[in-house]
Amino acid sequence: MKLIRFGEFRQEKPGVLLDSGVRKDLSGAFSDWDSDFFDNDGLAKLADILASRGDELPE
Repeated sequence: MKLIRFGEFRQEKPGVLLDSGVRKDLSGAFSDWDSDFFDNDGLAKLADILASRGDELPE
């Protein structure tokens, strides 16, 4: 899995690119992959979201 940003320039959304090649939109859960994300245990929260409702996330 890779953390990505996608969308129009200056309007990028946070997402992940799964090992399967599928992109998932995480903008409903996170505003960006920034210092706040990493300082507030964002990777653990991301893992929980993907495990509990990853199939429901928009692509």
